[in-house]
Amino acid sequence: MVVGFGSCGIELLNHANLLKNKKVAIIEEKNEGGTCLNTGCIPSKYWLRASHLYKSLPSYKKFGINVEGKISFEEIKSNMLKFVANIRQNLIHKAQSLGIEIIKGGALLLNEHTLQVNDKTITFEKLIIASGSRPIELPHLKFNEKILSTDTFWKSINQNDKIIIVGAGIIGIEVSFMLQPFKIVKSMVDLAPDILSTFHLPEEVKHILKQKIKEMGIKIELATSVKSFANDKVELTNGQIYDNISKVLVAVGRKPNTSWLNNIVKLNDKGYVETNELYQTSSKHIYACGDVVGSNLAHAAMYQMQFILKHMFSLQTSALPLCYPPIIYSDPQIAWCGTFTSEVRTIKFSHNPTSYLYNVGEECFANLYLEEGKVKGILIVHPYASELIHIFLPFINKQLKWENEYFAHPSMSFSFRGFNR
Repeated sequence: MVVGFGSCGIELLNHANLLKNKKVAIIEEKNEGGTCLNTGCIPSKYWLRASHLYKSLPSYKKFGINVEGKISFEEIKSNMLKFVANIRQNLIHKAQSLGIEIIKGGALLLNEHTLQVNDKTITFEKLIIASGSRPIELPHLKFNEKILSTDTFWKSINQNDKIIIVGAGIIGIEVSFMLQPFKIVKSMVDLAPDILSTFHLPEEVKHILKQKIKEMGIKIELATSVKSFANDKVELTNGQIYDNISKVLVAVGRKPNTSWLNNIVKLNDKGYVETNELYQTSSKHIYACGDVVGSNLAHAAMYQMQFILKHMFSLQTSALPLCYPPIIYSDPQIAWCGTFTSEVRTIKFSHNPTSYLYNVGEECFANLYLEEGKVKGILIVHPYASELIHIFLPFINKQLKWENEYFAHPSMSFSFRGFNR
């Protein structure tokens, strides 16, 4: 039994070969696909791609291509919703074809072997908790049709809106970039003294992002918060006033969906499900993965589900301490993983001839972090950092040494030869 058809549930479908002769059901209260598919990763990347293509149009001239591009907010929004709905429907069909039952409704854990869904009681041999998370609501900014959460944002936003973003983290930054062609975002507000306050990134990275955001005409207000929002006017605690604001997006984080567990499995002091290194809860036949254990990355959740399934059937008895890269889909993108040690090698991508072809700015660089020759961490600032970072993950996860590595020429990754000594 699995509670939650998000990233963990999707991964379950990819390992259905392990579930032969097993009766399997997924309980989902909302839309199949979870936050990532319906309101998070996929919708936002659709918008980012559209924004990136539009922003790139002037660069086509250097290749002899003259394009007069027009961008339609409503078409992007409509096509994105269709795109998401199509993926969601494919997931449902795949589950049905594999003989996996989808039970719609909210779950309530009654005891260590019994669930209640709607008015039905279900017993289980093993349970995987994958119920995800929900946006954090601020006491003075209760969610409604004008104060939006990240779960309601994409269906509620319109081209004529002017918004303030509360939260200068990854979501706030990405929304600023994806809506840049429409000049919708007026300001980004955060109580912290700097952007991305929960991440220990070099100041140079934050400076690049802040400069790019300011160039888009978006004001960054730090060490302050929204005091009030009424009559299309936002007043900040620092005295700043913004008029003609139609909506506020609150993006200050998420909290796990665990109330349905009924205190039957143990939670840690932050409210996440407590597990051992095998993702087992205080009841060993009940596992947990994804947002409910504090792994707020879809790719981390997917690996965890893959391991859980293998562990259940004794195919894998120990979990690897993997490095999961956070990625900021800004322009340029920021991707990193591992530990930032004192031994660092730096390369600039501007020396690569492909930089001209792919509009790689002078500010783009990468840092390789080493300890006694072994790769401990990587940081990449590049328009395609989300792709380039995968070169380094095996080095970090397997604690390999960086020797004289070679890369094809001409390619974006050819720049990494600069890390050789």
